[in-house]
Amino acid sequence: MGDKSDVRRPRRAELAKFYGGEEGRDNKAAAAAAAAMGEEDEAASDDPHDINGAAFDAESFSQRLIRDSSLSQLMAQETEVVRQVGALDSDMQTLVYENYNKFIAATDTIRKMRVDFRAMEDEMDQLADKMHNISVFSAQIGDSLGDRRRRIGELSGTHALLKKLQFLFELPAKLKECIAEDDLGAGVRYYLRAQRVLDQYEHMASFAGIKSDCDAIMVELRKALLERLGDPTAAPEDLSLHVDLLLQLREPPEELCSAYLRTARVRLDESLGVMRAQVKLFSGDGVMDKDDKERPSDAYVAPMDILEFVDHGCNTFVSDLCLVIASYSDTFLQQEQHQQHKKKNKGERDSSPPSSSLVDQEMAEKKLVSFVEELNSTFFDALRERLRLEKKTEDTAIRVRALDRFHRRYGTNCECTLFDFPHLKLKE
Repeated sequence: MGDKSDVRRPRRAELAKFYGGEEGRDNKAAAAAAAAMGEEDEAASDDPHDINGAAFDAESFSQRLIRDSSLSQLMAQETEVVRQVGALDSDMQTLVYENYNKFIAATDTIRKMRVDFRAMEDEMDQLADKMHNISVFSAQIGDSLGDRRRRIGELSGTHALLKKLQFLFELPAKLKECIAEDDLGAGVRYYLRAQRVLDQYEHMASFAGIKSDCDAIMVELRKALLERLGDPTAAPEDLSLHVDLLLQLREPPEELCSAYLRTARVRLDESLGVMRAQVKLFSGDGVMDKDDKERPSDAYVAPMDILEFVDHGCNTFVSDLCLVIASYSDTFLQQEQHQQHKKKNKGERDSSPPSSSLVDQEMAEKKLVSFVEELNSTFFDALRERLRLEKKTEDTAIRVRALDRFHRRYGTNCECTLFDFPHLKLKE
């Protein structure tokens, strides 16, 4: 009988799977075991005497059972079949009841959803009506305020025009204030901002008076900028700023290049003056006269040896000359390759003044090359004269050290200058 009970398990599992009962879902292991047993008995499913097989023949099964079984076995078989039928009916009723409850619950859920969606549709219809009303009101407000909007636009344009006129009428006072407060850059910006309007309407009496006053003030401002450009104590950055402002005011670039180099030459001439004075001291000609204007300081009262002489020349003249070249190039020369190289390797921003495009590059470069070559010639003359005065044989080692030091320092400065400004054709 145990074997027959095991045979019923695949059918119960199939019923549970078809109707989706809780027992079938919660007892997956039992269903898997029953499926495995069913696979083992698949070979026997074609037997007409297998009550669970697809080829089961009731008539043949009954005749065989009557022929081969005793009365007690027949009675036991009948009892077992009746029990199995009752168990299957009970399982089927349970599955049907569970699925019926699920169907009822699903029906209730769908009914509630219909009610909820109907309420939502009503709310959406109300919202659409309200949005339509808002659109209508917005159109009405736009129509009613259209004239005011137009008037406000006209007033805004008039206000902007009045502000520009006010700026023009206050421009002479602003320029004087900038000169008094030493803010020459702001003064140049103010003037350039109004220059086009003043030139365009100078035929009108009111604008002609403003233009005349501004031109007179700008003459004073240009004079102040030129005086600062000629100040030898000014920093290179300040000189570049003054040149940029003067270029914006359309000052002749050639004159600005010459003025810049004249200012830079003052300090370089001081270094060369010290070197020339040292040559005179070492040659026995004595110190220079106290009234000599080329004498920059008392730094050369005592004669220097050849090492000190070379150190002084490299640390003052050569270094200052390299700084002048760098500042002049940044101020006057277009350096597209130089600036791209700096930005690629150092991530620096382009520092070339925008007004450098107004300068004739060939002219500016020729002036710089001529300036450097002239000063270098004077420097090497002083150095050669000082070396000729070294006549002691025991000082040969010191002279060699001095020449080696000069070669290394001068070469390093020249290489740095030519690397940063490869467009310059300077003679080393």
